[in-house]
Amino acid sequence: MNQIMPLLALYSEFIAGLLLASVLSLFCGWMMHRSKARKRLQAVTENWEKKFQALDETARSDAENLEEQLQSLASEAKNLQSTNRVLTESLKKNDNSIQKARAEAIELNRQHAETQDRLQRIIQQKDREILELGNRGNSSGSAQGSAGSSFVGTSMAGNNAKGTTQHTDYGDLNDADTIAINSVEIFDATVQMPAHELLAKSGRDSSGRTSSEQRSAADDTDDTHESTSDLSDMDPVELEESTVALDEEALAFARRPTVSGRRD
Repeated sequence: MNQIMPLLALYSEFIAGLLLASVLSLFCGWMMHRSKARKRLQAVTENWEKKFQALDETARSDAENLEEQLQSLASEAKNLQSTNRVLTESLKKNDNSIQKARAEAIELNRQHAETQDRLQRIIQQKDREILELGNRGNSSGSAQGSAGSSFVGTSMAGNNAKGTTQHTDYGDLNDADTIAINSVEIFDATVQMPAHELLAKSGRDSSGRTSSEQRSAADDTDDTHESTSDLSDMDPVELEESTVALDEEALAFARRPTVSGRRD
């Protein structure tokens, strides 16, 4: 028994040493594994930190670019709004101008039509009056002597040439699409001269005529005074409208039908 007891103590100590060694080995292994895991975690953390920094820089640059683009877009939007406002105001002004111009054009067309109508009536009235006075002048001229007829023939030859030109102008006037008319100059187109002044002027120009020709001209003057004596009782405005220029061009214009017939 005494020999067995030391052996049991020895076995127990051996088993306790083995257990202690196994515990120490487990602790050392755990510490080694912990250090390796810490190193691995540190490496992974550093790698992710680097990636995060790169992504952060990229995101920061993108954000700055987007902010700059946003500011530029905001300024462009303000410019476009101001331009749109200006264009809207100019469009309103243009619409008002177009409406005013349309109204003025309508009014001018109406006035132009009225003026052309009034001009045609005045021309027709003057034609009738000139034809009547031309017929009177022809009837009074046929009663003159042979000397007076020669002078009238010479004068009418020149008047026919002038009448042809004046008839051409008259045809151009009728065929024109538009006629610019000044109301003040309607009745001042020709120089108005009374018959006695016309014959006095003719008498000064033909100073070489004989006394018989002068007596014939005086008789014609009396006849002309009788034909125009009824104009003295008229109103000044009506007299201005109805007075006919008896100069050489008006007398040639009275022969317009004959000239137009020759042209045809």
